[in-house]
Amino acid sequence: DVKLIKAAGITPISLGEKDTWTGMHIWSYLATRICGQAKFLAAANRTGGSFDDPCFVQAGTDLKQLIDLQPFEPGFLGQKELSLSAEAEIAQIGLVIDNTTKTRAIYEINKGTNKNPAIDVNARMNAEDRRIPFPNMIYVADGPSDVPSFSVVKGGGGRAYAVYNPDEAAEFAQNDRLRQTGRIDHYGPADYTVGSSTTQWLRMHVHQICDRIVADREAAVAQKAAKPPRHLNATPEEEAAKRAAKAPKQASFLE
Repeated sequence: DVKLIKAAGITPISLGEKDTWTGMHIWSYLATRICGQAKFLAAANRTGGSFDDPCFVQAGTDLKQLIDLQPFEPGFLGQKELSLSAEAEIAQIGLVIDNTTKTRAIYEINKGTNKNPAIDVNARMNAEDRRIPFPNMIYVADGPSDVPSFSVVKGGGGRAYAVYNPDEAAEFAQNDRLRQTGRIDHYGPADYTVGSSTTQWLRMHVHQICDRIVADREAAVAQKAAKPPRHLNATPEEEAAKRAAKAPKQASFLE
């Protein structure tokens, strides 16, 4: 309870909201709990859904009630994301991201919002104008919160690969179910050393994507290239080839 925590002299939630959409994870968590994954994906992908749905409005209302309780530290709107300056590899949490904010991050990469903030992630954009097309993506992840992202990338023509802890049979079984239901393309141990099955799968599919990109580019250039000029009068060799092509051919020894 926010009031009880504050009464004990503790700040309930620490948040740095100056730089990006860090605080969105609170709304997305509420929206996922209230609306469910299917409605969120339908609204995000514009496949029959809309963020005008009452359940999303309810998530916003609940967030407003939380904000009214003032659970954040003073000046949180001007607070930058926490710096990781300690010597330890992981010293503190820099950013919290959940299943819905992961899909948003994927669309930012897809459209180029992460490189050009002037591009609104919700703006309509033709597939050929997107910076990183979904067919050029490979999404690698290890948790249930990645299922929506698996669906977005795989549904757009990309690859989805799940990894698991080899010592946990339950994780192996979970990934196997994801593959059986078509949520992922393949799965393997979270081992990225040279020669591991995961590394070999990733290398093979990266090469396939690169080969396709080159082939698509060459085909596009060939279509745009103008045909060279040619002689209007056929050469004797060309005339002979035409006559040979028109000459009747015997289909069998009975004719």
